[in-house]
Amino acid sequence: MKKSPPKLKPSPHTLRLRAPEGCTSVSLAGREIAVVNGVVAVPAELAAILVHAHGFAYAE
Repeated sequence: MKKSPPKLKPSPHTLRLRAPEGCTSVSLAGREIAVVNGVVAVPAELAAILVHAHGFAYAE
């Protein structure tokens, strides 16, 4: 009998944020996330921290 493939966990919802001028990466919850072309995609539950405390803005 063939074994069925394991179910994949859904990836967490992410939001795109515009990074402050000169920012090249973000360190959140033990993860380093690169800023590409001034934008970074972060888990939605952590986005507000960057916006309110670190000068990021929600990307359109």
